[in-house]
Amino acid sequence: MINSDAGVIIQARMGSSRLPGKSLMKIGSKTLIDHVIERCLAAAPVDKVFLATTDQSEDKILVDHVASKYGLIVFQGDKEDVRSRYEAVAREYFIDKIVRITADDPFKDPKHIGESIRALDEDSVDYYNNFEIPIFPVGLDVESFRTKALLENIVRDSSSESKEHVTLGLRKSPIFVKKFCQGEPEFTNIRLTIDTPADLEFCKRLLQINPDMENLAFDWPTTRDALIAMGKR
Repeated sequence: MINSDAGVIIQARMGSSRLPGKSLMKIGSKTLIDHVIERCLAAAPVDKVFLATTDQSEDKILVDHVASKYGLIVFQGDKEDVRSRYEAVAREYFIDKIVRITADDPFKDPKHIGESIRALDEDSVDYYNNFEIPIFPVGLDVESFRTKALLENIVRDSSSESKEHVTLGLRKSPIFVKKFCQGEPEFTNIRLTIDTPADLEFCKRLLQINPDMENLAFDWPTTRDALIAMGKR
């Protein structure tokens, strides 16, 4: 479990331009957002996992689903300024360290979430990710950062790109101490993220290889074994 001053913030919305409504589309017996939330809850208590979505009417169905099924704290904010949603949640709930999770990825490894917080704690860094150096398939991305670094970046960088992409300024700025995960690359050409109908179908087929990935087997080695069984090596 992550420590008490950290929070996992999941950003999601129903208005995807390429695959509208994907958050509530089924992969196996669960929706995409269910897969994402349950993997986060395997790494953090329910009061430390937040949904940050928009204040648009189209997202009401997502808010209602998440609040009723999981009891998560839900924040609704600006559609374009995604970074401001992270700022608002961190300020209101006194979060010192943030794990950023995008809700497109049904196969996140909870262990990676814990590792991202430990990287901040052990090395006194401001920003960490496991994708700057390609190691995992697209969709196993996890990044963490200190709230004070985020707030400083907000003051320094008001670009629309940083508002939309949240951590772009943290990654580019030389003033922040950064650390990136190291390891042997595996399956870095594989997409375990859902952005198109083809991505959705691929993830459905992968889950059929080992249905335990839906409920218990949330770790990357199990997902890797399923990819091997699909002949993706």
